[in-house]
Amino acid sequence: MEELKFLSILKSIANKNPEDINSYIANFILNNIKEINDYSLEKFAILTNTSKPSIIRFCNKLGVSGFSELKFQIKNLIKNNLALNEQFNFKKQLVDNNDKYQNYLQIKNNSSNIVLERYIANQKDIKILLDRISKANSIYVFGMNLAYNISRNFVQRIRWLNKTIIQERDLNSIESYVQQINENDVVFILSLSGNSKYLIDFASKLKNKTYIFGLLGDDGEIKKYCDSVIEIPQFEDKIWDSFSIRGQCLIQILDYIYMDLTNYLLKKVQTD
Repeated sequence: MEELKFLSILKSIANKNPEDINSYIANFILNNIKEINDYSLEKFAILTNTSKPSIIRFCNKLGVSGFSELKFQIKNLIKNNLALNEQFNFKKQLVDNNDKYQNYLQIKNNSSNIVLERYIANQKDIKILLDRISKANSIYVFGMNLAYNISRNFVQRIRWLNKTIIQERDLNSIESYVQQINENDVVFILSLSGNSKYLIDFASKLKNKTYIFGLLGDDGEIKKYCDSVIEIPQFEDKIWDSFSIRGQCLIQILDYIYMDLTNYLLKKVQTD
């Protein structure tokens, strides 16, 4: 989300209705913007006389996934003086001094934190995914380029669990699989941009035919064809045109799924 748009939405909520809890939270942020990043979610809820669920709902209304992403956006506002003069002058490049390392680390850590928040927030869908995988005839993993390479280790580990899993990036091969996939299968769609035109086409053909789980870049078109999605933050767009940090986030999510799946299968064996 661009900083100017973020600030505009924040001010709009603040001015909407003085009696509304979201308006109160927004005004508190604007009046204490330099201190927000020092607060934990619990502390912020106390200071605004609200609750953690209320803060999370406010974040969603603002267009961010959680409190960590809210703090990240506010930090960007302060860094670019947007909160003071509403002038946007962020250069899309690494600064030629030691700040570039801190800037990279900040974006990497914030992206990782947001991935964790989104994964936890999607636990209901994760449980459905684990159940579907445990019963699936076949598991398919479709992705291109970096996403494909990243998922190779995940695919191998799933095979170690005696699951039939097929990984593919060749367009003709994917097309042939699309014809044979049925409701007893599970399909992973991996796209760090979320907008691969080929994967959009395949996902549209698979919609309502099988269970599709998407690991996708924010705001991508593919997600509308998926049964469930975990979106990958794209904050690194602010420093370069690369998918490096997004790739690390994809690894993180796949690791979480593998850990949860092994625990799920172990408990299933113990209870059967």
